[in-house]
Amino acid sequence: MLEILSLVIPFFAVIGCGYAGARLIGETGQRGINNLVLYFALPTLLFAMMARSDIGTRFQGDFVTAYTSVSLVLFAVAFATVKLLFRPRRGEAAVHAMGAVYGNTGYMGIPIVVTMLGQSASVPIVVSLIIDLAIMVPLTAAIVESDDPRGNRSVAHGAMSALRGTIRNPLILASALGAAWSLAALPIPVMLGGFLDLLGAAAAPCALFAMGCSLYGKPLGGTLSPALLISVFKLVIHPIVLWFALTWIWTIDPEWTKPALIAASLPVAVTVYVVARQYNTLVVSTSTTILVSTSLSLVSVPVFLLLLDRLPGI
Repeated sequence: MLEILSLVIPFFAVIGCGYAGARLIGETGQRGINNLVLYFALPTLLFAMMARSDIGTRFQGDFVTAYTSVSLVLFAVAFATVKLLFRPRRGEAAVHAMGAVYGNTGYMGIPIVVTMLGQSASVPIVVSLIIDLAIMVPLTAAIVESDDPRGNRSVAHGAMSALRGTIRNPLILASALGAAWSLAALPIPVMLGGFLDLLGAAAAPCALFAMGCSLYGKPLGGTLSPALLISVFKLVIHPIVLWFALTWIWTIDPEWTKPALIAASLPVAVTVYVVARQYNTLVVSTSTTILVSTSLSLVSVPVFLLLLDRLPGI
């Protein structure tokens, strides 16, 4: 347990520094750090990870099917559960459901996975991130837009609008370019490699710091029941269901299963808040959910990582 804590606590400590320093840095500084991560450091890291991997021989199509299937099933279950218990509008239920399956893979998952499992785990964790970005964001946006009370938007309109934004996402573009580089078996020149390493090294600390900043000063309110429910879905149900699917239904290689399970055990991503704010839907409740799930993950993530190697099929 001490070994796990020694690996995980530094990540949460950087998040804590971001939270503590958010007021000092200010909103303009926070936007600058977040833009550095989103448009420069993290895309550079993702490109380097994919370009240096042997994706042509290591890629597993069954993993994509399994991970996507679990995400969609849990999204539907969370959507139905929230509708049954709290009676929200369709769009509000969709935002809750997105939180149940969309973890902080980009800002937390990648540094934790690479630190624990090494560069060999880079492809599975990046693929998990791409699936979340390419499927869950457009799906949620489509449902929210179709719930327009004026009734002048359809699911198809919402899906196409969200899909256009997803295709232009720098994380997806960088990952795709890196995969193409790997498939083409192109070498990485020394100077390019030095640039990638230097800028990519800023991704993890800046992303974690930015995440901490994002938790500070968010509007909190409403009842805790939805936040606790979605936190249980994300921190407990999601990794358990994904473990069962990857090991017992699809029997995916542990080299791919471990990174995916770590990603599934992470708290609700700030991306869910971005979607909620964009459509002015459940902004306060989503902030509460992210704060609650991140706080609970201080305990749940180390415990899950401790149990990971003891799970059958891993």
